[in-house]
Amino acid sequence: MPPDNQTPQPGIQSVAPEIRITPPPSDSWFKMMASLCVLALIMGFAVDTSKTGHSVATNDASVIGDKDGGLGIDSSFFSLNQPVAVPPEAPQPPIAIKPAQAPTPADFITADSYLVGNLATGKIYFEKDPTAVRPIASISKLITGMVIQKNLDPNALVAIASSSVTGYEQVGDVHPGETFSENDLLAGMLLISSNDAALAFANDYGYPAFISLMKTTAQSLGMSQTSFIDPSGLSPGNVSTADDLFILAKYLYADDPGLLAITKMPRFDVATTTTHDNHDFLNIDPFAYDPHYIGGKTGRSDVAGETMLSMFNLPINGVLNPIAIIVLHSDQDSRQTDSSILVGKVLGLISGQ
Repeated sequence: MPPDNQTPQPGIQSVAPEIRITPPPSDSWFKMMASLCVLALIMGFAVDTSKTGHSVATNDASVIGDKDGGLGIDSSFFSLNQPVAVPPEAPQPPIAIKPAQAPTPADFITADSYLVGNLATGKIYFEKDPTAVRPIASISKLITGMVIQKNLDPNALVAIASSSVTGYEQVGDVHPGETFSENDLLAGMLLISSNDAALAFANDYGYPAFISLMKTTAQSLGMSQTSFIDPSGLSPGNVSTADDLFILAKYLYADDPGLLAITKMPRFDVATTTTHDNHDFLNIDPFAYDPHYIGGKTGRSDVAGETMLSMFNLPINGVLNPIAIIVLHSDQDSRQTDSSILVGKVLGLISGQ
């Protein structure tokens, strides 16, 4: 090319080794330059394609700006015939495979301790760990009820103070500021298993003295492995054995039918008065509607599991047999099933004798 300060001469000059092209008229020159640009683009495209060694097989391409500042065609346009690289997944924890569990037998009893005995004769039909000392939860309220009936004025009024609220209220429970007759509050304590009612009785009498009466009452019956810390059974220190609870059941059956009669009532309504609201105490015992049920008490706590003392008059071979069923530390929602299984077992046993 000529230096910048010289005017190009038309034609080809032989004085220099390089080839000089005389520019054509202006319109033709621009057309030629446009053709050369197009040719250069095509050649560059061909060279780029040959370098990649890939064939164009589809028109499904994404047009984006590439990182190298090229034509802006996504490089995946040239690699659709190649396997798509999938990033490796994060390692997953192994699947825990639990061993197959054997089906639970229909007559499997979950209770850690149980006893089935005749309330009239004292005969024991079935038992498991009857001397093991275990928390009994709200079965404690049977002793609480005995102390109330023997030591409190039946005409007295019992106030529900704020200090009697345990924080474990039941549906339809009593409320602070209410005042009840002894009989009405006793029914609420036994039917809905009101912890607040039990505590109100103890506070009204004098808490330490009331607990002492509970212990003395149990000892007087011969319940040597039984002890109490509170009137409701919330404390894990309220403990007994299946043997001791059978002693209690025999006493209630023979000497305190009035208390048992309360525990078997399906419901007890308390009308609104100037001292308390209306209360509909519904018995939470699942056997309350069973015509053979004599009475008893349920219990439940984290430490005690599920507990139940149930008494039935079972007609066997034309004879009524008063039977006590005691289960301690049953699995959750299993105390009724455990008791029913034991009822079936004793029915079969006595019928076959």
